[in-house]
Amino acid sequence: MTDQFLIFFAVVLVPFPIGFVLAHYRPESRSLKNAALAALPVSLPCFAYALWITFTNDMTCPTKEPCENMAVLWAMAFYVIGVLTAVTGFGVGLLGDAYARNRAKNRSE
Repeated sequence: MTDQFLIFFAVVLVPFPIGFVLAHYRPESRSLKNAALAALPVSLPCFAYALWITFTNDMTCPTKEPCENMAVLWAMAFYVIGVLTAVTGFGVGLLGDAYARNRAKNRSE
């Protein structure tokens, strides 16, 4: 149960400061690029683990009966988690970028 909370907090807390810092120190960069870079640290480990499962385990089912090979299920689950963390991290990174740009705009006025 604590693993799920750890992933949730990482997805919510890590991309925001990364997007904020990228927009603060590199204001000429695009917002979407900053958000994509902010989402990488939370989504890349999930994709890496899914790829590791895919390449190191046998992904075939030898019989026509229900397959008892759990590697396929775990690989699909981690690919889905990777996509979800990438999308959520992208959105949170975009929020951090927007907050930094809005803050800089308000300071200049």
